[in-house]
This record gives sequence, C-alpha cells and structure tokens, in this order.
Amino acid sequence: MLESDILKAIRDAGGRATLADIVRGTGRPGHELEGSILPALNLAGGHIAVDDNGELVYSVKRTRNIETRSLWDRILSTSYRWFQVVFFSSLTVVLVSYFVFYVLLLVAIAVAGIAAASQGGDCDLDCDGADCDGCDGCNASGDVCFMCYSSPAQQTDRRVLREKQRRVRNDKKIAKVRRRLRNKQERRRKRVGEAQSATDASGNMEYLGLALERESVLEKPRLLRAVRDFIFGPPRPVPDPRAQDKNFLGFISTHNGRITAADAVSITGLPVDLADAILLSVAARYEGDVTVNDDGVILYTFDKLMATAAEDIDTLRWIERMNGVVTVTQFAHHTNTDASQALHRLRHLIEMVGGRIEHLETTHFVFPPDAVERLHHMAERAEALREYTYDWDRMELSPAVIGIPQGGSGWIIGFNLLNLTLAAVLTYVYGSGFPPYTGWSGESLLVAHLPLFFSLAVFAIPLVRLLWRRVTDPKRLERNARRVTLLALFHLLEERDTAIVRPGDIAGLLYPKSKVLSPAYVDRYLAPIVAEMEGSLDVEAGTEGGFAYTFERLFGELHAIRHERLNVDIHELQLAPLVYDSAEELIAEELTVE
Repeated sequence: MLESDILKAIRDAGGRATLADIVRGTGRPGHELEGSILPALNLAGGHIAVDDNGELVYSVKRTRNIETRSLWDRILSTSYRWFQVVFFSSLTVVLVSYFVFYVLLLVAIAVAGIAAASQGGDCDLDCDGADCDGCDGCNASGDVCFMCYSSPAQQTDRRVLREKQRRVRNDKKIAKVRRRLRNKQERRRKRVGEAQSATDASGNMEYLGLALERESVLEKPRLLRAVRDFIFGPPRPVPDPRAQDKNFLGFISTHNGRITAADAVSITGLPVDLADAILLSVAARYEGDVTVNDDGVILYTFDKLMATAAEDIDTLRWIERMNGVVTVTQFAHHTNTDASQALHRLRHLIEMVGGRIEHLETTHFVFPPDAVERLHHMAERAEALREYTYDWDRMELSPAVIGIPQGGSGWIIGFNLLNLTLAAVLTYVYGSGFPPYTGWSGESLLVAHLPLFFSLAVFAIPLVRLLWRRVTDPKRLERNARRVTLLALFHLLEERDTAIVRPGDIAGLLYPKSKVLSPAYVDRYLAPIVAEMEGSLDVEAGTEGGFAYTFERLFGELHAIRHERLNVDIHELQLAPLVYDSAEELIAEELTVE
C-alpha cells in the first residue's frame, strides 16, 4: 500500500519528484518513505537522477501501472466493492419488484371481480328503462342486472346535479386555500417583525448575509444507486486521515518554507495554543527547525521541503501555447537551462505524455493534441500539490437530505406510496384473519409485512435525517459565523500597523451597508476569539466610551513572518542542475541539437 501511495505521488507531480514532493503527495514523514521508494521504483521501472547538490530525483513512466497491493488486500477490496454494489442495487430491485408485484396483483383482482360479476344470477325482470324498480329487486335477490338504464331526462337531471355538487366542492376548496394563504402570510409577517426587532437589539445572522447555504445535488445517480441515495443522502468521500498534514505541507511549500503559530491558527481555526502544538508536531515529523527572531517571535522553517521536481506550470502552459512543437534550444532558452538539461527534460516529458521525436534538420519534440491535454492535467496535478485551504475557506453547508437532484425522485416516491398503501392493506387483511388469510406466516411476511417495513423505512429514514439537520444547522451557522469573524480579524491585523481591533471595525468590514449590525453582536463572536488568541481588553483604545481588543501575539507573528519570507533565497533551496540520470542509459544519445 505504501508503494502505491509513493508511485501515485510521483505521477501526480508529473512523473518526476524529490523526497519533498513525495512527502507532500503522501502526507507521510520522510523517514517512513525512504525505505519504500526504491522498491516502488523497481516495480514501476522508474529511474533516479542526482543534482549538483546531491538531491535525488525519482521518475516513473506514465504508461506502466504496477499493482503493489498484496493478494489478500485486493481480495478484501474487491469483496467490499461487490458487497456495496449488491446492497445498493438490492434496494432499488426490492422497490421496483414489489411495485410490479402489486400492480399485477391489482390487475388480477380487477379481472377476478369482473369475471365474478359477469357470472351473476339470472334476472328475468325486463328493465327496458320504463321501470327500473325491477332491477333493484333483482339486485336484492343477489343477481346482477346489466340492462337497467335511465331515461335521457333522468340522465340530464343527474348530470346537472353532479355539476352543481362539483362547483360547490370547488368553491369550498378555493375558500379553504385562500384562508390557508392568508394565515401563512400573517404568520410570515409576524416572524419577520419579530426577527427585525431582535436584529435591532443584537443582530441576526440570517438577515446579515450569514444564512446557511443548502448543499445542492447536481449529479444524477445511476438507477441502481438511486434508492440508496434517496434514503441515505448523497455519497460522502472517505475522510483522509492525513488531510490536515497535507494542508500544512501545501501551505509551507507555497510560503517559502516558513510558518508561525498564527498561520497555523488561520489553517486550522483552533486556539493559538492548540494550533502551536499541532505545528510543533508537524515540525518534529517532517524535519522542520525552530528559530527565534530578534523580536522573540518563534518561526518554524522547513528548508528540506522546498526542493521540488514538480512540473513547472508555466513551462507546461508554454508548451501548450507553442502548439505542442518545441526544439531543445527553445526549451533551454525558456527554462534558462543549458542544452543538456533541456534535452533530458524534454525526453522525460515526451515519455510521460506519449509524444514523439522528429529528426529533421533540427530535432523537434512533438506533443500531439491528446498529449497537450495530458500536459494540462499534469499542470493541474502539480498545482494541486501546492494547494491549501484556510479555515474560513471551509464554510459548512446544510447537508442534502436526499442525494438526487430536484425533480428526479418522483418515481421513487410514487412507487413507494403504492407499495406502502397495498402493504398496509394486506397487513390488515392478514392480521384480521379474513379467510383464507390467517395471521403471521411465510406468505404474509413476504407479501405484506416485509414490504410494509421496507416502504416505511424509505420515507422514515430521510424524515429522521431532515429533523436531525434542523437540530444541527444552528451549530453549523454558529461555526461559520466564527470563521467569518476570524477572517475579518486576520485581515485587519495584516493590513494595519497596530494590534488594536474594535468590534465596530469588524462590523464595518463584514457588512459595510448594514444599518442594524451592532458592535455588541460582533462581540458575541469576537470575545471568545480574544481569549483563544491570547488577546486582551483595551478600554483606553475604545472610542466614545467603547472598548477594543489587542492581539499582540498574532500581530507580531503575522508581520514577522512576512519579513522572513521576503529574505528567503528560494533559488538556493531548489534543485541544482542534474549531474547523473539513470534513464540516460536507455535513451539514444545521437540527437541533432539546434
């Protein structure tokens, strides 16, 4: 499994990677990887290169895919996938099967009823329309009379009566709907008035742009997964246990290998002491160093994570702009390298994306359209290795209850309503002991009780999840409000030359057009953050009898780290020119260089 992760990290980096690239791609410390890199390269037919500083560069072929998992792991993984397929498919099969069964049952009952009616007793009375009382007598004797009909005048009278009754029913329905609408509008006006009154006093998140957004489902599931997604909601990705470490590593590689506890707070959203403890753990596992600047600010440095062989995104996009045809001289000029380095790099790119080399008067490296598309994907993957998210980038959504796009679940509801209705009727019939149906049996379990429980679960489980969402949504909204407040705080501390922050400053930054947002409302979320970030209350800095907060530690670290990053010579931490590449032994050396 570790070898698979290593090969995936190298391929995601564009087929060439340093140890730092593999660390970022796998989220594992270097000492855990060093013993498994060479076995992984051996399985994939990879190569090793060395730069002038002794940094190793590992490369693998794009087309060669080696299975590194054990047979037992593959058997378990395949078995689990098949179990999921069978389980999810069976839910849909059961729903549709019972629907078909009940439809056929209804048809059979209707046919049997018609057959029984057509075989009714003889009726000797002559019902030619002159006197229909005879039919009543016939029906009273147990026979069925099909010859009884009404005169045209009687039919007209009944038709007029039915039309009058229909209009009366419609008028009643219309009046009922109008009353319901009036009551609903009255309740809405009352709620809005109460909410506005509360906003005037302390603010209201829903009226100030912090309403919780609903998760939207856009992808229509396959038919065999539709019922599963209707019941249990949209599928969720398996959480990555190393997601936090990868986020830290992405931030570090993007910020010249320098980070402070204040940065860790912006990444995790945790109090500064907990974020500092996590950062110290990251430094211990990924060979970071701890230094202290002249102002006493603690800085964490990760120089060993900065040497990277990941694809240069600008270079890949430049090849795409060149229509996929470049020479060694052009590539060397663009990348500011010598011809030998450019030649090695172009060979590797050709091998990775499936291009070709044309030996004309000048050697051209040709990347066909499909190869250019792969270049674009390689650039995206290389960029993804340097991606990271702040805490306020991870705003929570109100989760979707049904994992089917709007309007796509009607057939499930219709099928299940029919199944539920008929299963309930049959359960009552079996429970009442109507002959020949008697109590619980294998037949009653299969025909009535089992589909009843299943149909109830199809509606009950989403209903329970809906109720649970209503219970948990307020907490999600509170956490989002804290994230937004933290974002505003960091923005003010970074842009200003003072550590003093007033609640009114954050209110004006977040909601400049709001007339009802009060500093007291902002302080509801800012006050707990002050304690968590080692801030302090500064009454003298307040205006007009107000108050302010001072965040000395955050302010000092945010400004100190900016200065440190500007002083880092990033070129000294990057790869030097390669002095050896094992792939050269497999590549022809006779190329015409312009």
